[in-house]
Amino acid sequence: MKPLRAAALTLLLFGAAAGAYLVGRVSAQQALVTPDEINTVEVVQAALPAVVRIDVRLRKEALQPGDDPVEVGSGFFYKRDLIVTNYHVVEDQEAITVTLSNGRQATARIEATDPGIDIALLRVQGVTAPGTLAFGDSARLVPGQKLLVIGTPLRFPNFVSTGIFSVLASARDVPRTDTIAQEVGQYLATTASIQQGNSGGPVLDSRGAVVGVAAANAAPNLAVAGLIGLALPSDLVAQSVDDLEKTGAPQRGTLGATLVDLDTLDPGCASSRA
Repeated sequence: MKPLRAAALTLLLFGAAAGAYLVGRVSAQQALVTPDEINTVEVVQAALPAVVRIDVRLRKEALQPGDDPVEVGSGFFYKRDLIVTNYHVVEDQEAITVTLSNGRQATARIEATDPGIDIALLRVQGVTAPGTLAFGDSARLVPGQKLLVIGTPLRFPNFVSTGIFSVLASARDVPRTDTIAQEVGQYLATTASIQQGNSGGPVLDSRGAVVGVAAANAAPNLAVAGLIGLALPSDLVAQSVDDLEKTGAPQRGTLGATLVDLDTLDPGCASSRA
């Protein structure tokens, strides 16, 4: 057995000297080794042309002393001249500029908004999308499924993070300091990094379909960076986008009724109960 062990050691040393190593039966001389790596790179390369950085010059009345006059967010083309992003990214806009993945810039204007779920549509001028993304089915996500997030977190362009879909988080457990997204029932919670600047960017599954729109993150306190990414489910967003295109306003219905404890009714009303 000693000669065999020596031969194996020689083979490994030769591989190391040649800039390679062995992983099972696969030689890792190439950058991509595992099927998951290959899938991630393929999805990212296909999606990047559709993802944009959004620079929003804020109105003076929306600024506090010391505020940066330009807010940065993300978005993606779903049609050749229409972009999906978060409403909170463009809410206080004075002017909007989008930057494509190749660095080309174009101006944009708000086409329609749905503050109830924190979504806005932008129409670009003077440029045609080099790529578009399609919505997937967020209802079919299963815990542990891989997700990819692309955007401009902390102003790093074309930044990619990966993680998994973990759970549907109730909006009650996602405290917000604004009055936006009051009609969101659940968020997708993911281990993929979603930071300031990711807002409005796509959350993709391993097929490259948009299953969520990055919206926020959760952290134990304001002094700690958000560790849990939160995204709007694509099923909710896709319905809103369809409504906004057709009618210019969301068409979500409400029941128009309120549940009341009968024991708390005014005696006059209570006496008239059937």
